[in-house]
Amino acid sequence: MRNTANIRTPDQSRPGSPARRERRGALAWMAALALGLVLLLSACSSGAPTTLTASDAGKTVQITQGQQFIITLDNTRADSGYDWVIDHTDSALLMLVGKTTQAISSGSSGGGVRDSFTFNALQDGTVNLQLKLAASSGSAPVLQRYAVTIQITSSSY
Repeated sequence: MRNTANIRTPDQSRPGSPARRERRGALAWMAALALGLVLLLSACSSGAPTTLTASDAGKTVQITQGQQFIITLDNTRADSGYDWVIDHTDSALLMLVGKTTQAISSGSSGGGVRDSFTFNALQDGTVNLQLKLAASSGSAPVLQRYAVTIQITSSSY
């Protein structure tokens, strides 16, 4: 019996043959499909962070485990030694990734700042996250409070 597995027809061995072009086209199509699937899955799991502001105070917000979210609050008393600080959280469920402060442009001198807290949702659960606008010395009264309930759920992917 003759082994015909390695026998090629003249059409298959030519570099520009229709069979080779068809095979390359199929491989390119499969590679593009795989890349699209990877991008879709990574967008679902790491999408743009949710941003919460003062208008979200008192609300309940759904966050997916592993997702980052940002709380952005204005501070018009920064020049008086006041700063937004975390008053209550659950470090088993939320991790503070960082805090940034950016000047708010305004027509008057001594404008204010915008404080942004970035958190990462670690695991399923509910957190009553609270922040307060307080003097760094701790002796002055709290000027403002912010609270939001964060419900962390597992990713559906």
